[in-house]
Amino acid sequence: MRILSWNILHGGGSRRQAIAEAITALAPDVVLLQEVRAWDGRGPDPLLEGLADGGLEAQVASPVVGRENGLLIASRWPFRATPLAQAPGQPVHMLQAELPWPQDAAGPDEAEEGEADSLRVVAVHFPQKEAQVPLFETLLALPEPWRTGPSVLMGDFNCGIPFADSDTRTFACTHLFQALLQQGWVDGWRARNGKAREFTWISPRTGHGFRYDHALLSAPLNPQVREVRYLHHLREGGLSDHSGLLVELGSKA
Repeated sequence: MRILSWNILHGGGSRRQAIAEAITALAPDVVLLQEVRAWDGRGPDPLLEGLADGGLEAQVASPVVGRENGLLIASRWPFRATPLAQAPGQPVHMLQAELPWPQDAAGPDEAEEGEADSLRVVAVHFPQKEAQVPLFETLLALPEPWRTGPSVLMGDFNCGIPFADSDTRTFACTHLFQALLQQGWVDGWRARNGKAREFTWISPRTGHGFRYDHALLSAPLNPQVREVRYLHHLREGGLSDHSGLLVELGSKA
């Protein structure tokens, strides 16, 4: 099972079709997109239509109006998703979902009894600085089954650990990010790459780099993960200002 997370920058605009084509080329089973916006063009939305044409027909988006940023989860299989901790009148910063997790590529509809399970996912797109506090607090207060079962918190956290995940000391809520790790969540990329540094967003003003995009895995899920890697070509090719993040799961043990 391949899960792709990507901040597509201001809704994608004229890049929407190219974004859909780039995603389809990666053949993910689930896609978590950030900074999705309502399509204001004429005719079908090239992003949503392109994802559906690539097999990601099940789609749930957070409510977005005009130039608001929202979240979209798209999957090869039907699923349920709802906003998590949405403040009245405010954009949705987290979308929680329960996704099928088949043991093979046949998918849950074709799997034998007992061969499919579920995966809890929170798609994340955090604002900057102190506005992150209530969102981190919500994640820290998730029920215990989130930590004791297969779960992942994944997306653009706009946060990390200074100098390990950045060129500068600029993260306002790093203590809350670290509190999630102390609670038992595993930074999937860091756990596999030690002290290495890769940046998913580069400041156009200063040139400083930041690893804003993370996959925090529950301890039971972590051993089932085959690969966690960043897709820098999506950023370097100009499709967005963020690199993509790909997590590949094996069969459920």
